[in-house]
Amino acid sequence: MREYTTVQTGFKALGTFNFIRVGEGENADVLPLAVQKVLEIDDRLSVFKPASEITGINAAAGKRPVAINAATLRLLQTARLVSEASGGAFDITTEPLTRIWRASKKENTLPDKKEIERTRLLVDYRALLFYEKTGKVKLKRAGQKISLGGIAKGFAAAEVRRLFVQHGVRHALINLGGTVITLGTKPDGRLWNVGIQAPGAVAGTYMGALRTQDQAVVTAGSYERFFKKNGVLYHHILDPRTGYPAESGLLSVTVIGENAALLDALATAAFVLGIDASLPLLSKFHAQAIFIKQGGEVFSTQKQHHFSLLTKET
Repeated sequence: MREYTTVQTGFKALGTFNFIRVGEGENADVLPLAVQKVLEIDDRLSVFKPASEITGINAAAGKRPVAINAATLRLLQTARLVSEASGGAFDITTEPLTRIWRASKKENTLPDKKEIERTRLLVDYRALLFYEKTGKVKLKRAGQKISLGGIAKGFAAAEVRRLFVQHGVRHALINLGGTVITLGTKPDGRLWNVGIQAPGAVAGTYMGALRTQDQAVVTAGSYERFFKKNGVLYHHILDPRTGYPAESGLLSVTVIGENAALLDALATAAFVLGIDASLPLLSKFHAQAIFIKQGGEVFSTQKQHHFSLLTKET
């Protein structure tokens, strides 16, 4: 089989490290445009940037509707769709809780239970109101905040893919912090290999890989961001219904399908719900998943397909 080469760029955005790879000689000049696209999306959607649309929505909570970009509006509607379908297991209004746990991690302390209970009352995806005729949205109550951290990477990856198609790129792998989209095959015709991180191992250590083309692959895992206190691990994926890190018996969920933004939200919801409760949700959106349970047991929803779980990345 003939050798192939790719051109790759790596950069930081969306709170993570990203890399994008295209076939050498295949309009690699589009790579800087792709990076710029992701940075622009980060500027628009980041909860940490004072001038972002999300910051504007949060600042106006309980006061007034805020005009936003049409693409941002569609993304918020996707988040609302998954929130409803999952019974609130995924909820973009968890930012007030996330801030409490972020501070706890920084200080290596556990949050006050009463503060969690008070703050949990602010979490309600139904409080995000849409004014579609005017292109505006509003949070109903003061103190409520949204974050697109659980869905923005999928949206950005899809936008990069769209940019590549417009510029005639046929072979690419887009990896935004573990949210992956493959465009076509590798330049030599083989399927792309998307590694599945081994929970608890050094980053880049894979327990297997998916062979795939023209699909999105998104993983949510408890090993990504966490801290330990009194021998207990507290990870970053919160159950909006309790205000505490999800306890579903899972270490990670990898979701496979076509709509990366949708899959981003589904991966979080599936991790919170656990295997049995998430199967109807995944089926509703025609997504497949690979679950890694605590203890290392692997469960896959798909028995036969054109991508396969490998014992190692090749």
